[in-house]
Amino acid sequence: MEKPQSRAMILREMKKNHIKVADISRSLNIRYSSAHSLINGSTLQVSRLFDISVALQYNFFREIAQMLPYKNPDYSVVQDDSELKTLKERLKLLEIENGILRQTLKDIAGR
Repeated sequence: MEKPQSRAMILREMKKNHIKVADISRSLNIRYSSAHSLINGSTLQVSRLFDISVALQYNFFREIAQMLPYKNPDYSVVQDDSELKTLKERLKLLEIENGILRQTLKDIAGR
């Protein structure tokens, strides 16, 4: 199985959307040279690919996942409506907690 070429995918999406390296550097709040190295490097951290996905508004993870020769996961683990309702409520609570944690990190970083 051939490894996905993240650089080629990123450059393709940048070209398609008329986005330049300078736009990426501003979006990621990094220097132009760092953005250039990031895009043209031989490896890419998952967190940086996530950041670039957000900047380009493109899901590179889905494209990479489609290249894998494995079956899709079975998401039918929820047994009934009450379990689904419970899970949705838990998800809402986790999203609230996540928002609070993000704001706390921003507040700490802003000091």
